[in-house]
Amino acid sequence: MDTKEKIRMLRKRFADKSISREERQSALEEYKYEIYRNDKRKLISVVDQEKFNAVQSLVYSVYFALIGMDLGEEHKNIWMLYVSASIIFGVFLFLNVFFDSKFKKEPDDELSLRNKALSNTIGFYCAIIVTVIAALVYFQILGHDTLVIRSKGAIFWLISYIDMMLFINKVIFLIIEGRVKSIDDETEAEE
Repeated sequence: MDTKEKIRMLRKRFADKSISREERQSALEEYKYEIYRNDKRKLISVVDQEKFNAVQSLVYSVYFALIGMDLGEEHKNIWMLYVSASIIFGVFLFLNVFFDSKFKKEPDDELSLRNKALSNTIGFYCAIIVTVIAALVYFQILGHDTLVIRSKGAIFWLISYIDMMLFINKVIFLIIEGRVKSIDDETEAEE
């Protein structure tokens, strides 16, 4: 059976509702593996793609925070900051398309999926802690009494917050993966 025929058969199999969910899931995994195996692009590891995604999330977070800021009438000459942030945002969008077209992504194994779930849990609590610290700094140290978010900037602040949470998750995942790799290296050195 040639590859295209096998891929077509697997696609039909995981779309078939008459078989059990486990069999469909198995067919889907096999389908994804066949597509991955036959892709001729260069391979990018899970860790490398998470590094790029972390930097990308940080840049997007800063960009949307800048767009969402209401600087008032006294800061009308700050347009250059917006222009440069928009150019950097555009460059990262281009890099995202470039990486997706030039590299195939390594599929997640069970360990990386487990580490991603752990980093999501830890990242959620870290995001809450960062929010509380930011509020304390804003209200206590800087001495502001109120926080005003205009309706035109609220969606940008929300997107910025979500991107910052993604950045925290990616960094925590990279820390966990680094520790797992160092433990594996120590185990191999002992043997």
